[in-house]
Amino acid sequence: MFYTHALQIGLLLVCVNNLLSSIGFRAYFDSQFHTALEYTTPEDSTHVQAKLPLTEGVESLRRHVAIATAFKYHAEVYGPFAWTATKILKNQTRPSSVHIYDEETEFVSLMKRLGQLPANVLRPPEKERFIADMQSTSLFPDDVGAMIDLVFLVTCEIDLVQLGPELLRVWDKRPRDKKFMLVCGVHNGADAFWAHEHLTDWAKRGTLSLLTISDHVSDFFKRRLSEWADSKDPAERLSFYEYVKINT
Repeated sequence: MFYTHALQIGLLLVCVNNLLSSIGFRAYFDSQFHTALEYTTPEDSTHVQAKLPLTEGVESLRRHVAIATAFKYHAEVYGPFAWTATKILKNQTRPSSVHIYDEETEFVSLMKRLGQLPANVLRPPEKERFIADMQSTSLFPDDVGAMIDLVFLVTCEIDLVQLGPELLRVWDKRPRDKKFMLVCGVHNGADAFWAHEHLTDWAKRGTLSLLTISDHVSDFFKRRLSEWADSKDPAERLSFYEYVKINT
């Protein structure tokens, strides 16, 4: 059984390595533009500020990664993600970190035993602890003032519903040079209701990327986001769905 699990882990690591390397943990507008929006209600969302260069005072490289889930499953997804993030950040000259906010699972325990994840990769899974850490500027003693700057929600169909509202408030309260990027793990291409309700605010802020489980899920969201971006409804058309990056 041990060797079977080890082989499964090896195959998963190979599959996700190139994928996550392409994300590169860089803010996905990179050297282009970040759109800053001010709105109070959906009806007021037509008010758009001037575009500002993202690189002005903002680090493009994400160095402190938090992996969180309220679903409590899919360790076979976030384990390899954590491994790849650790591998990518390993050669950085500045301090970096990768942490998983979940309980110990058999899959992650095995990855730790195989030396594929650091022993301290797990953090307490409680929602309150995660949100508190998202607000903290003292999490990293070797990187004074640094904050978590990339969040991977493993099962966004559930995680964004349960964690999204508080995360959004945290994002809004942060200063402009401390904003974080949200990577949304998506498993289902058949249900767009949750997406329309919960992705819109993140799309407006220009900080969202979708990481789908398969090509058919990617194709579904590419079509759906394109439809929303071309909508006659100004609230939809000005939500910047066309800038949401989708990776498989």
